[in-house]
Amino acid sequence: MDSPQATRQLEHDSQSLFPEWHIPLNIMFVVISIWLFYTLCMEFVSTRTTSWNQLFLNIVNKILCISAITMPAIVYMPSNLARIFQLAYITRERRFPTWLDQ
Repeated sequence: MDSPQATRQLEHDSQSLFPEWHIPLNIMFVVISIWLFYTLCMEFVSTRTTSWNQLFLNIVNKILCISAITMPAIVYMPSNLARIFQLAYITRERRFPTWLDQ
């Protein structure tokens, strides 16, 4: 790559903030939304033990804790799937499928 193209690429890279993070952020928002819906249903619809004025104290803490536990489980899941794939095909030399290799 010659100097002008390298300079343009460097300027473009410095202007973008975490360009590859859109998929993990979307997954995080989906996980938080699922736990939010579940917790609100359990707290208000079925049990009605929490009042609306304690929403941030009780509900948000539960949602953040459960989401913080769920995210590492999602991060380590592909390695477990790769191990199962290797055990199923009884070989280490065979390539992983494309969806697991990325």
